[in-house]
Amino acid sequence: MKKLLFILAAVLLGSIGLQAGNTITYKATAILTGYNSSLKVGETTFGPRITSHEFSDSIGTITCAGEITKIDNNAFQRNPSLRAIEIPSSVKTIGTYAFYSCTYLRDIEIPSSVTAIGANAFYNCASLALVKVNWTDEQSIVPIDNTVFRQIANGAILLVPAGTVNLYRDVDGWMDFSNIVDPVQITYTASAQLNRTWLSIGAVTFGSPIVAHDFSNGVGTIVCAGPITKIGANAFLDCFGLTSIQIPNTVTAIEMQAFYNCNVLTSIAIPSSVTTIGYNAFYNCTGLTSIEIPNSVTTIEEKAFAFCTNLTSVTVNWPNAQSIVPIGDDVFQSIASDAKLYVPMGTTNLYQQANGWKNLIITASTSTFVYTASAQLTGAQFNVGATTFGPAITSHTFSNGTGMIACAGPITKIGTNAFYNCSGLTSIAIPSSVTEIQYGAFSGCSGLTSIEIPNSVTTIGQSAFNKCSGL
Repeated sequence: MKKLLFILAAVLLGSIGLQAGNTITYKATAILTGYNSSLKVGETTFGPRITSHEFSDSIGTITCAGEITKIDNNAFQRNPSLRAIEIPSSVKTIGTYAFYSCTYLRDIEIPSSVTAIGANAFYNCASLALVKVNWTDEQSIVPIDNTVFRQIANGAILLVPAGTVNLYRDVDGWMDFSNIVDPVQITYTASAQLNRTWLSIGAVTFGSPIVAHDFSNGVGTIVCAGPITKIGANAFLDCFGLTSIQIPNTVTAIEMQAFYNCNVLTSIAIPSSVTTIGYNAFYNCTGLTSIEIPNSVTTIEEKAFAFCTNLTSVTVNWPNAQSIVPIGDDVFQSIASDAKLYVPMGTTNLYQQANGWKNLIITASTSTFVYTASAQLTGAQFNVGATTFGPAITSHTFSNGTGMIACAGPITKIGTNAFYNCSGLTSIAIPSSVTEIQYGAFSGCSGLTSIEIPNSVTTIGQSAFNKCSGL
């Protein structure tokens, strides 16, 4: 696998794309002659007659008298100089032994126009680490002989259209690839394309090799050949033009200095898949004014948000002492002096005793609350999307006897029969934004032993605390 990643990182061309027409473009260390002079002017190796073959600065261009429809048998056989080639989207057949023993060919894209690939077409292309195909349905996928890709790079990747992995796993020849993957992407906005070593073709900054990096109208798209599992170390280091980024919900780690010095990054959403935020991850991101750290995070390393001088709002949702992530005093070093830490209602005292967190101005969030119970409360009224508490519920978690419900905005009510007959409920912190406790809200909550009603409440409905025998 290490050898495969080295090949991808070092040489994937990435700059040649598919085009229909009468030319073939290739990259090589010298002009190609082909098998038995198959690439000379006058030959019909590609269907119509070759009219010119030019080579300059490692790029060769073969022009034909008409639209190219085939790559003939043996066309490029035994050409170790060949590094990459563009197969036109008008090609219908790739002949037997067409690229046999092109031992330094690193990647190939086969257009969806191809309806037949001959035996041994890419046999012994020992460096071939990435094969991209474009057929999108079962009927169009071309079955191939198991010799077509024999003796290519160990662990070679077959990159298929999104959602078609299982289709290729059932087709002769293609099923022999051990790595059949969907393309996955990260998008960002910036003043210009981000040109960093870690964002170039072949880099494994995000857990899988980068196979494309495009930029248009202020939006960049980085495509990977496989799952995106991390934002790697130094990924966007000193990317001064980066203004926003969408992190996929498959990412588990934001590694050291991932966004170091991204001083115009104004917003970022950390997905609930992330467990680790590394050393200096957001150091000196002076454009950030707010950040929400999801419950999934279990490790925040030194100076992760240090010198984010305009960071005034930090939101966390760990509901109990056991789940609060311990941090050092330097994690939020030199952020805004009036920065507030928003925590779930009923947990302020826990954060006031927690190292690192207690240095911030701790404020109870009005969009979350915690409760204690013998088990997680169930029922449609507690499901994501329910409006039991005013704004829609966005999450409901439970751990170590403590539940937490988060909503899309400030909680304004405890709805009708919200906790009806929840006998396992033992305590609840009602947010200070609540103005009404509606009919039967806590009726039958026999395990509830105490409750504090905030001054904001102006209405308490009939039977709101009926049969709360523990109160």
